[in-house]
Amino acid sequence: MALADSFPDGSYSDKSITNNDDMEMVMATVIQIVLRFFEKYPSKMVYIEGSTPERTRLYRIIMSRELLEIEKVFTVYGLIGNNPELFVKNLNYDAFVISLRNQNNLLKLLYENDNQ
Repeated sequence: MALADSFPDGSYSDKSITNNDDMEMVMATVIQIVLRFFEKYPSKMVYIEGSTPERTRLYRIIMSRELLEIEKVFTVYGLIGNNPELFVKNLNYDAFVISLRNQNNLLKLLYENDNQ
């Protein structure tokens, strides 16, 4: 999955900055996609990296802010180069990997979201 802006000419860019105040909606959509992915593939992992260092930093900030909630369902690893370690808040990483920690909590989240 890639996060990108589409343009009238049919092209896409994962580096453009539109500032159209939809980041929360986009992130909520991404979270729902990740939840559904793990529902179908619970033994897999998801790799997350921004298209720029600034976007990777943004993802780190969001994960740091939401870590208590994220860890109820997932285990989060930060990558420095090719070396994974358990995610530490506010430490600079090159990318992230998440794996399912608790399938019951995943299903609870999915069920709650389906009923909203």
